[in-house]
Amino acid sequence: MAEYKILDVSCHNGNVDFTQVKKAGYTGVILRAGFGKSITQKDKCFDTYYKDAKLAGLNVGAYWYSYSKTSSEALLEAKTFLQAIKDCQLELPCYYDIEDKTQIPLSKTICTEMANTFCKYLEDNKYWAGIYSYDSFFGSNLDMSIQSRYAIWVARVDGRKPQF
Repeated sequence: MAEYKILDVSCHNGNVDFTQVKKAGYTGVILRAGFGKSITQKDKCFDTYYKDAKLAGLNVGAYWYSYSKTSSEALLEAKTFLQAIKDCQLELPCYYDIEDKTQIPLSKTICTEMANTFCKYLEDNKYWAGIYSYDSFFGSNLDMSIQSRYAIWVARVDGRKPQF
């Protein structure tokens, strides 16, 4: 199995030299396209990062940080996400980033329905859909069946192997 080194990048990273990222052995980047339900919440660096990552020869994917608490809100976020990435050629998945503290108290059923709604909308529009979160959220807030349905990206900040 091939190993890929992928970097998560958002405007919080400031100025990124994607040529150096490539030289450091990364094969791709997953860029935060934005968050919420309004196109005004598009990541202010997304377009520049996208262009620079492509010029550096990196594979690119994107993610959308969710604040939704219902499936109808998740659908609005998915529509906004596609509006933000409509002119992009992506080689890596498009992720629904579900991890906000306001979503932790929601039931496993509600969170799974939101994730399925978001990802189904992406797939219906011919995008490779995935879900991004951290181990405990996958365990407590998302049905296990989601792992075999969509691409899964588990947050790693300390080098430990993901449980999910």
